[in-house]
Amino acid sequence: MHMLDSRAALEAIGLLPDTEIDIAEAALQLARIDASDADWRAAREHLSEIARRVVELAPGKDDVPSRVIALSRLLSRDYGYAGDAKNYEDPANANLIRVIERRRGLPVALGIIWLHAARAAGWPAHGVDFPAHFLVALTSRSVQAVLDVFRGGMALGADELHQLLKYIEGDNAELRPGLLRPMNTRRV
Repeated sequence: MHMLDSRAALEAIGLLPDTEIDIAEAALQLARIDASDADWRAAREHLSEIARRVVELAPGKDDVPSRVIALSRLLSRDYGYAGDAKNYEDPANANLIRVIERRRGLPVALGIIWLHAARAAGWPAHGVDFPAHFLVALTSRSVQAVLDVFRGGMALGADELHQLLKYIEGDNAELRPGLLRPMNTRRV
């Protein structure tokens, strides 16, 4: 029965405008289909706990750098979320429920958790369409911090982005326009 519930939930989510989609809920419903034996209710409760904790941390975090620090402490230090470099190809790294259980995952699965937390605090954030490596950006009117959530939310400047691009595309790769293009919720 739960697969029908998940499919119905996903159909309802699919009808929403992009700005109203709860990215974590959509990923949770997809994960339920893939891992029918998993405790999705515990995963949902964990996501709610993250949202509650980040809302408690939000007051006074009016600038992007302090928000980056708060999210990194909460998600990487307190909850132990990190990239799974050792078993990168493990399918569990893409399933949000399994990522929550293991505290390890792929950049996009971890990014969903980071986006969920940032949005719960009311902080502008979006996924970044970087080649072959999902990144998250926290923004304000004048500042953008690009974060590698696979590496604990490490803020990436131009030099780090260039090195990451070279690692992905080869030594001749150069930064170019469009590399930090925002992704809407559906594309994530």
